[in-house]
Amino acid sequence: MTTTYHIIANPVSGKGTGKKVLSRILPYLKEKEIDFKLYMTSKRGDAKDFAKELTLNSDEQNSRKNIVVIGGDGTFSEVLAGVENFDILTLGFIMGGTGDDFGTHMGLKKDPLKAFDDILTGNTKYIDFIQLKDSRCLNICGTGIDVDTLIRYEKSTRKNKLTYFISLLKSLRKPSYIEYDIYFENEQGEMEKLPIAPCLVVSVCNGGIFGGGIPISPHSITNDGYLDLIFSAKPTNNVYVAAMKLKKGKHLHYPYITHIKTKKVTIQTQSNKEFTYQIDGEMTKGVEFAAEIIPNKLKVFAAKI
Repeated sequence: MTTTYHIIANPVSGKGTGKKVLSRILPYLKEKEIDFKLYMTSKRGDAKDFAKELTLNSDEQNSRKNIVVIGGDGTFSEVLAGVENFDILTLGFIMGGTGDDFGTHMGLKKDPLKAFDDILTGNTKYIDFIQLKDSRCLNICGTGIDVDTLIRYEKSTRKNKLTYFISLLKSLRKPSYIEYDIYFENEQGEMEKLPIAPCLVVSVCNGGIFGGGIPISPHSITNDGYLDLIFSAKPTNNVYVAAMKLKKGKHLHYPYITHIKTKKVTIQTQSNKEFTYQIDGEMTKGVEFAAEIIPNKLKVFAAKI
């Protein structure tokens, strides 16, 4: 029986990196005589729609679907958001974005041909994802200095890992500290409130890396059935020193950092006003942010070690 790979490709991801990756993948697939169907995105929402169509639970569609996504973290997340039936899906990732943080955390090959070789071996595993009210998150979501950094970064003419870190340093010049009501599910299954403190950043993590290589949650495991809640109050040391420690993943021991393993997190402002938060690098707004881990639900092609 012929295996078909449904390739959802974002040609503009990573300022054209997705297109370059695709130009290498297509001749490779034809040379190996691999059966595939190509779905090219042209606007935001296309990847979600393609994933939804491919995984609809109907008699006609009720067969195994191997979907391979070419793009960055935002494209990966969009495909996840569109999945209708996880039982028929195996998902593969080819990195073609700017930061490629989720792929890096997962140990995927940077070379697209080697990455597709790993997919063809058929090694798979199940991983977790984060369920939000109206969306899903594959890697990291949250609010605070990361949102301010993203706003600065989006205004940059050049978009790369260095530009992101420079945007972070600029945001740290005059950081905004907002007091949030943050609740997490404790070991007894009850929602417990964190002590209120001025918040620099609060991240809810499945993966461990954001911002083009910053290990905000260095101990995150994508199939442990838990969220990693990382909360930073106002740093007691110099904010730039704090940023350098963050960049090296050596920040968790500081007293202003709280790290909690949990299954549910809820965040809202004390005034219940709308605020901006990010989901896999894409910004959205709401009056409440509620996240829950969905354990071992997503079947993915695993990197060959």
